[in-house]
Amino acid sequence: MTNHNIKKDSDAYLQKKNYYKQFLTIYGKNAVLDALEDKTIEIAKVHIAESRNKKLLQKIMRLTDKRSIELNITTKEQVSRISKNSKQDQGLVADIKMNKYLQTEDFFSTRPKCYKLLALDGITTPANVGMIIRSAAAGGIDGVVIPEQGCCKINPMVIKSSVGTIFKTTIIRSNKLSDFMRVALEDGANIVAMDLKAKTSLFDYQKTQKEVFVLGAESVGVSEEVKQMATQGIYIPMSSGVESLNVAMAATLIAFN
Repeated sequence: MTNHNIKKDSDAYLQKKNYYKQFLTIYGKNAVLDALEDKTIEIAKVHIAESRNKKLLQKIMRLTDKRSIELNITTKEQVSRISKNSKQDQGLVADIKMNKYLQTEDFFSTRPKCYKLLALDGITTPANVGMIIRSAAAGGIDGVVIPEQGCCKINPMVIKSSVGTIFKTTIIRSNKLSDFMRVALEDGANIVAMDLKAKTSLFDYQKTQKEVFVLGAESVGVSEEVKQMATQGIYIPMSSGVESLNVAMAATLIAFN
C-alpha cells in the first residue's frame, strides 16, 4: 500500500541543495591564501576565527575586499564546524565555487557522447590523489571520479599536490565507486580496471567512445567488487624486475596514451 503521508522535498529545497553541491570547502592558511591570490578561482565566502593573528586577518581583509568576497569573522568553533577538521583548518576556511565539481547525475545529465575518465578506488594518500588530478588535467582527461567512501577527502595536501589543477578539472563525486559504475555501465561505458593479472596491455588496448579507467591503491590494487563490475582489465608492462608503478605514474600513462 502506498504511503501518501511521505513528503517530497520542495522545489526550493532541492534548488538550494543543488546550489550548495557546487561548492568545495578548503581550509588552512596556505590553501586559502593561494586561492585568494588566484583570480581565476571563484570564492563565495571566507570564514576566519577572530582569535587569529592580526597580520593574517589584515591580509585576508585586504584580499577579500579587493575581490569583493564576503568575509565572515567568527569563532574558532564555528570555523571548525564548517571545515569539519578542527586539527588542520588553522581557523581559516573558504567556500570555493566549483563549476566543474559534479555529482554523478550531473555529469551524465549532459548526455556526453564520448569521454575518458579516471576513477579512484581506495586511494587514500592525498599526494597521490593530487598528482592524479594534475596528470588528468595535463592529459586532457574529461574527469576524475572520487567517491566519498574509500578515498581520501579533498584537503589542502590534495590541492597542493594538484598544483591548482583541481580548480580546472572536472571532479565527479558519488557515495561509492560502485554507484558511479552502475550508472556508467547503463550509459554504455567500458569500465577498464587496472589489473596485474590482466591479459591486455595498456598499449594494446582498443579505445572506445566512453571509457572509465579504474585505479586502485598500490598495496591492494583495484577491489574485487570493482573488478567484477568492470568490463575489461588491463596491465602496464614493465621491465627490469619492476613489479608495479606509483598509482599517479600509472594515471599519467593512461592520460597520455
